[in-house]
Amino acid sequence: MRESALSTKIIKAINAIPGAHAQKMHGSQYGHTGTPDIFACVLGRTVMLEVKMPGGIVSPAQLVELERWAEAGAVVAVVRSKAAALAAINVAINKLAHPSPSIN
Repeated sequence: MRESALSTKIIKAINAIPGAHAQKMHGSQYGHTGTPDIFACVLGRTVMLEVKMPGGIVSPAQLVELERWAEAGAVVAVVRSKAAALAAINVAINKLAHPSPSIN
């Protein structure tokens, strides 16, 4: 299976979850280097997924972008299977059930 086929399976699985929406971010000359492959929102919670096939290497630019999204409050993950992607979605849902205290 190719990475693009895995991404398609993941997107379909996420979009089948009530209150969730996911889409593929396609690279272009106007995009940001390292942008995660899949943007998702689950019940208002942002999830950013970098899809890699088993053995695939995450680039330094991809790691930097995932870290920036995590610092902004998104759930981020490098996923190598549909099951791993759905586990990241469950993390987002659990964070909704147990939110971090806000700082005023």
